[in-house]
Amino acid sequence: MKKFKIRMKIIFVLITCMSLFDILDEKVLMFFHLKGDGFWKVLIDTGSSLVVLSSVLWAFLLGKKIILNYKEKEKHYRNLIDLSPEAIFVHRNGKILFTNKAGVTLLGANSEDDLLNHNWKNYIQSSSSDWDHLKEKVKYYNGGILTFQIRVKRLDGQVIDLEITSTNIEYDGLPAREFIARDITLRKKQESMIKKLAYQDTLTGLPNRRAVLDSLEQLIKDSEKNKTHFAVFFIDLDGFKKVNDSLGHDTGDELLKRVSVLLKSCVRGNDIVARFAGDEFMILLPKANKQYCSIIADKIIGSLDSPIYIMGKEIHVTPSIGISLYPQNGEEATALIKMADEAMYQAKNNGKNSYQFVEESSDLPERRI
Repeated sequence: MKKFKIRMKIIFVLITCMSLFDILDEKVLMFFHLKGDGFWKVLIDTGSSLVVLSSVLWAFLLGKKIILNYKEKEKHYRNLIDLSPEAIFVHRNGKILFTNKAGVTLLGANSEDDLLNHNWKNYIQSSSSDWDHLKEKVKYYNGGILTFQIRVKRLDGQVIDLEITSTNIEYDGLPAREFIARDITLRKKQESMIKKLAYQDTLTGLPNRRAVLDSLEQLIKDSEKNKTHFAVFFIDLDGFKKVNDSLGHDTGDELLKRVSVLLKSCVRGNDIVARFAGDEFMILLPKANKQYCSIIADKIIGSLDSPIYIMGKEIHVTPSIGISLYPQNGEEATALIKMADEAMYQAKNNGKNSYQFVEESSDLPERRI
């Protein structure tokens, strides 16, 4: 018994050493022999000597080495994922199962424990129906790569925009979904600024010509669908050119800004006031009849009755207003604008500081828009 214990200790030391120095590899010749004591014996020819080893010890040590190698590889890949600048999340039915350091930072957490086992739905800044719609979209793609944008609220309360690339994976032996998330908040702000510059008059802050034309097209579609009507106001400032020429462009610009504020104060919140060009303005009045148009036109004229003071100068301007009605005066944007412009021109010819409906005008002089 004593010899057996000593032999086993020697065998253990030999296998440990050979494992550490990678002697046990595919080049080692192994022979199996069953002894009377019921143990399988493994004869290993290392090229220099024969060592009789117990298969029990062999299996134990070899298995331990495989586990250690697996853990080392797992740690290596985990380190690679943690070093990734992309935020990576793994979830199952919305429940977060894994995230890396970038994911922790992205959602404003202190550690991954703040996020694990929490549902993505808790962070989304939209209705639950939007999340349900997103899940249905993921199902529709049936495991394919899906890219979408979503707005989330971080743990510190900051709201950010994310672009997420999602795909199906297997995690812990079960199906899961991987999210690779990128913060696109700055990009969205830049896009919004570009759009704002494209659709907003830089001087007055009002919608510009392009914006009001788009709004008019949409208003026509909505009114046609809902069988409603609306009005188009075309406004020109009487005497603006004289102010601009005599007092300078800075004064003229300030005057346009003041008039913009006055015009907005005369209409409802859902009405659209836009700067069309130069000293010309357009107003779109949804669901407006002729009587309401007259009320608004009188308010605009009244708002410009009083002088406007700019840099100590007293300035007087008046509006000439042309009004076209949908669908009576046209069913296309160009026709409605043209008719309102011509009616405005007639108001000027009638003495200015007044408004004119299209149907009341006759032999209107045509003016190029």
